[in-house]
Amino acid sequence: MECMDTSADERNRLTVENEMRLGLLNVEQYAEAMGLKPSTVRQMVWRREIEFVRIGRSIRFRPEMVETLIERGTVPALKSRNGGVR
Repeated sequence: MECMDTSADERNRLTVENEMRLGLLNVEQYAEAMGLKPSTVRQMVWRREIEFVRIGRSIRFRPEMVETLIERGTVPALKSRNGGVR
């Protein structure tokens, strides 16, 4: 049986490849998609205001969470008294 001694660089490369295959977004990518600063996203993670995936010490996001957050924050238009939209 061979000893599978993988270096830290090799493990990191494998993790990045898995994240790319899964389509996970990093903080910077998620912030860009949401039109936020990365520091704002990190604060939201720290306060547990948004869902995230933790892989080791890394924070990642599922792409569908961008749509979910937008849908949750969407405010419908009010109808005017005459039945149309204001």
